[in-house]
Parts: sequence; structure tokens; C-alpha cells
Amino acid sequence: VPDAVDCAATFFPAEKPRGIIWRLDSLAILPSNIDDVLRAVNEFAIRYQLPVYCEGELTGSLLGKLQTHVLLTQSENGSLYPRLFERGPLLGIVPVHIEEEKRSPAFLLTDGRMAEFGGFGFAGVYSAIPAYRDSDLRTGWVVENTADQWLTALQELYGGGYREEMEKGKRVREV
Repeated sequence: VPDAVDCAATFFPAEKPRGIIWRLDSLAILPSNIDDVLRAVNEFAIRYQLPVYCEGELTGSLLGKLQTHVLLTQSENGSLYPRLFERGPLLGIVPVHIEEEKRSPAFLLTDGRMAEFGGFGFAGVYSAIPAYRDSDLRTGWVVENTADQWLTALQELYGGGYREEMEKGKRVREV
């Protein structure tokens, strides 16, 4: 598993997700329409009263678009996930710049974040880059960067789809 971290052994399949996690390694990978994606995430988080746990290179202007954000200190080796996992299941979000990967072969991303989230039983919503579309570690929805697709994916996962995706995470933990 890329960027392997120890994964939790216990899961909460009967509980609804209790938050959203967004871990951003670099501003350079954000889609040009990040405001649209964050509008959908914000609407969803407010509707279901969920905190959006944010970690990484997130600026004040990005965080300001998420009314329920909780800024976390950066973790090392995934140590953040077990602490968050204790609160119950989470939904991960990974919005990235789809167009850049089409233009520049040097701009390649891996399915590492999918492996991390899936390994901890977090269902996720991921931008439709090849690394996520083609991954055999998929634990969530892969969508285009439109507000409608992001909102639909989050709602479907929250409505019950996260249970199936959490089960797929067992495959990630066994790798």
C-alpha cells in the first residue's frame, strides 16, 4: 500500500458518518473551480451538521468557504486518523485538478489518499483522475469536479452507501 499506515481494526458500520476529513498536501493540485466543490461540501456539512476536519496546506481563504471547518495540526505517519476514527466513521474528500493531469504527464497523482482513507474505513469522494478511476483500492465515489456531482456523492454515501464502501476498506487493510 503506498504511504502505508497502521489501520484501525474496529469499524462502526451501523453509525452514520460523523464528519468529513480533508487532508491537502499541496495547493498546486486543487481544481480551478475549487470554490464550486467547496460550496457543495459546505452545503452538505451544514445540512447534516458535520464538522469538516482540515489538515495540511489549507489557507484562510479556503477554510472560510467551509463554515463548519475544524483546523487540525499536521500529523506524522497517519497518527491523526486513529484519533479521528475514535469519533466514528468519516467521509474523506479529495478534490484535485483533473485537467492538469491531462495536459502534463509529469503531474501524476497516485491512489495513496484512497488507500489511507479506505484503510481506516473512511468512504471518500475523489476527483476523477486516472489514479482514482482505475484504482483497485476504491472506497468511495469518483466524480467530476462539479458541485452537483460532489453533492450527490456525499449525499449517497451519507444515506447509506458508506457502509458498502467501509466494507471495501477491509480489502485495503488486508493488502
